[in-house]
Amino acid sequence: MGGAARRARHGGRSRRPARGRAGAGVELTQEQRAIVAEARSGASFKVPAFAGTGKTATLVAVADAIAPRPTLYLAFNTAMAREARTRFAGRRHVSVLTAHALAFRQVGHVFAQRLEPRAWAISRAIAARFTGELSRLAETTDGGAQIALGTIQKFEASGAARILPEHVVEDHRARVAAETIAEAAERIWRAMVEPDSDLPVSHDTYFKAWQVAGADLGAWQTIFFDEAQDASGAMLAVLESARGHQRIFVGDAHQQLYRFRGAVNAMQSIALPAFPLTQSWRFGSAIAKVANFILEAKGERLEVKGAPARHDVVVRRSGRPPTAVVARTNAGLFDEALEAIGREAAPRIGVVGGAEELLRMVLGAHELRHTGRSSHPAFRFFRSWAQLEETTKGPQGSEYGPFVQIVKRYGSALPELCGRVRQACVDVKEADLVLSTVHKFKGKESAHVRLAGDFRPFCYRDRRTGKPCIDEDEANVQYVAVTRAEQILELGSYADALVSALECRAKMPPLAKGG
Repeated sequence: MGGAARRARHGGRSRRPARGRAGAGVELTQEQRAIVAEARSGASFKVPAFAGTGKTATLVAVADAIAPRPTLYLAFNTAMAREARTRFAGRRHVSVLTAHALAFRQVGHVFAQRLEPRAWAISRAIAARFTGELSRLAETTDGGAQIALGTIQKFEASGAARILPEHVVEDHRARVAAETIAEAAERIWRAMVEPDSDLPVSHDTYFKAWQVAGADLGAWQTIFFDEAQDASGAMLAVLESARGHQRIFVGDAHQQLYRFRGAVNAMQSIALPAFPLTQSWRFGSAIAKVANFILEAKGERLEVKGAPARHDVVVRRSGRPPTAVVARTNAGLFDEALEAIGREAAPRIGVVGGAEELLRMVLGAHELRHTGRSSHPAFRFFRSWAQLEETTKGPQGSEYGPFVQIVKRYGSALPELCGRVRQACVDVKEADLVLSTVHKFKGKESAHVRLAGDFRPFCYRDRRTGKPCIDEDEANVQYVAVTRAEQILELGSYADALVSALECRAKMPPLAKGG
């Protein structure tokens, strides 16, 4: 079965019809030809691209059409950059970089010895250095450091040039005025970006310093910006300042997953002509129909079209083992792992992104509940289990909530269960069954995808008003989830959540939105 999982090419691309996979000698669709023609004109525009519509392949065709024009492909992350370098291989006029890599070349190298990916370590350094400043923000220095760092993080994700009261997390404004917190955070941030400072910084810190200093996009005449729906405000500010360059924004507004991190949906906010890609090559008409249910509920006027040569099916239960299971949360993923290892013929499990850190966090939360303290960095600042539970009710609830659920559900059996999951895990490429959260599976695909049972309806009745309302972030998550399958989409209990959402949505007036 490991071979079957490999053929599904999790994280890669399966074989698709040649049409639409733009390149030398391949016939382009009418939509792709329109995009290539607009690119030749030198004008800036955006490409709203539904799931599986071959956006990177289209950009390859654009690159060929505008050669030898110096072109920069800005990738959303390192994995995307790695894949894009393969796709653009041999095209010497195209440079492929992540935005952070570009910022590092110009500014970030100054901070190279101080880079710290762990937020808790930065918070601890701030607490040690700014005791006086922080004592005015919270009852403890550690608490003040968390408030200041939370403000700094929100600022670094924004397009602003300095820290303002609006960057203070709302929950932190109860005890101290937002202006006071913003002023303290501004002083701390200025100290962090001093070239001779020894304070640790994150990758977002040097990126922000690059943006504020006036980012230089060099001699590139054309810029491809992929995954534009999840751009940070800082990244958009960089691109907005580059009006002398041709800018081609590519993405799917309905695949925005990181608004909770301050992402700005450029596919909706940028006022440029739109040239859509609606023909999917990943799946056929059956899966496209489910995706269109969600798109229509969100007010989208365009539809994603299934590939004519794809013979796909959508079922509640298939009776066959899936190649991948996609969960909404880490708690749902953990449940699926336990269900899998409990079978008589347990499959080899591959967890996208790796299982080890997930298991460490589960055990760290378990330790906090049973001892009152945790050695895991993510939970180290919590003084009690009750404090962690209270935190899940606020803005960080999505981060910590799943671990509270897991600890409550499995109790004292957790250490033994984590050990069993660890033993069953192998590299994703060798797995019989791949498990992932939606966020980790974005950009990936598999032949037979089953959805886990932890999705909730994206349309619901407001508890106070009783009126139906739509959670667009949740709808986006579910659109991404249903569009990962190539041949079989197994809904499981998600079918009930989808029906409930659509029935609720039918009672709402039409949304003034569209493609």
